[in-house]
Amino acid sequence: MLLSFLKELIGKSEQFQDELLFTVMQLLLQVPIEIIYNPNSQNADNVHLWKAVILKALNLSQLNNRLAMTCIQSLETWFNALPVNQVA
Repeated sequence: MLLSFLKELIGKSEQFQDELLFTVMQLLLQVPIEIIYNPNSQNADNVHLWKAVILKALNLSQLNNRLAMTCIQSLETWFNALPVNQVA
């Protein structure tokens, strides 16, 4: 249920701008990896959605250092928690 909400938020984020967009990106980047990726689940492709979030956040981080730091922390968490084939 939470994952469905987050996926919908990713889609709606295209309509957001300025502070709301930064805040939504911060929220999405702080979702625990256990919610995004479950190796026992048939739907393990959720990581692909968050890759797009990270790319967008990196682009926006040129305007917001806090967002850049959150993005870097998320990437570090991913690299430590995910299998190599999911990170690449």
